[in-house]
Amino acid sequence: MNRQTNDHFRKNSQSNKGLIMTIGTIIIGLLLVILILVMAGNSQETKKQTQASNSSRTTTSVKASSAKEKTTPIRISDGTASLAAFSDNAVEDPETRTNSGDVTYSQFYYDHGNRRWYWLFSSSKRGQVENAMVSRVVKNGSDYLVYLTSELYQPGTRYHLDVNWLNHTHTMYRVNTAFKNISGNYTIGDAALADYGQTYDASTTVTANDWLKATVVGDNEEMSETRTNGGEVTDSDFSKIDGNWYWTLTGSKQGTIVEAQITSGSISDDTRVAHLNATSLGYPNFHQHFTLSVTMADSGSYYIVQSNFKNGIYGKYRID
Repeated sequence: MNRQTNDHFRKNSQSNKGLIMTIGTIIIGLLLVILILVMAGNSQETKKQTQASNSSRTTTSVKASSAKEKTTPIRISDGTASLAAFSDNAVEDPETRTNSGDVTYSQFYYDHGNRRWYWLFSSSKRGQVENAMVSRVVKNGSDYLVYLTSELYQPGTRYHLDVNWLNHTHTMYRVNTAFKNISGNYTIGDAALADYGQTYDASTTVTANDWLKATVVGDNEEMSETRTNGGEVTDSDFSKIDGNWYWTLTGSKQGTIVEAQITSGSISDDTRVAHLNATSLGYPNFHQHFTLSVTMADSGSYYIVQSNFKNGIYGKYRID
């Protein structure tokens, strides 16, 4: 009885061990399957997140690009770009000058601030005469019809300007308009400041050059006895830049008062006085011509500057 029982238990034990091993194998297999599925799921999720991230960046980039495009104004072509050919300063030819030889100047320029073209018209006697905004240009061969709105001569007045080339090299053109009866032929380039040497006799320029260099070159401060405007201190500066002489008058309160190019001049026999012909380079007296007298003191320690330009200029400047 006992032997049979033991055999029975031995057989059952062996049977249970086989069952346990089988169940264990199944469980391990299931765990491996679950682990594989989880890893595969994580891989897919990571891929989706990456795709979503890339998609998000692409969308953001497109939106930023669209926003930038919307903030950039789109303007219909108005033909004004053709005015670039006229953007150099131009001086009126002698044969069309009026008003006792008054020299006028024409220039088209682009204002980058408001993205507009303008026409500037100035005079050797009156300074800046007109500053007109261009609204449209109609081109027909070598002829241009320029539509303008006056901002200085008669503010708000609309008119048109006929501009046409006079030569094939595009260095000379004609301007004509019924507005204020403005009409004249203009030459582009260096002549705008040199005035062909016909406005003033430039034969004494070399003499004036030598006198300026030897006598008054440099920046000199005004003496106290001639100061005005509440004791404002001004400085007179004669300087030579790129072969040309310039005179600048600045004030401690006003800043730049006069900035001019000396175009020619003559020296007195005793070499004490220089009469200098100058052209204003500042607004609103742009291109206005005037005469500047410079007189050396007997002691040579200072000089006197005098002109009727800008309602009168007078001052004594100590030479340092």
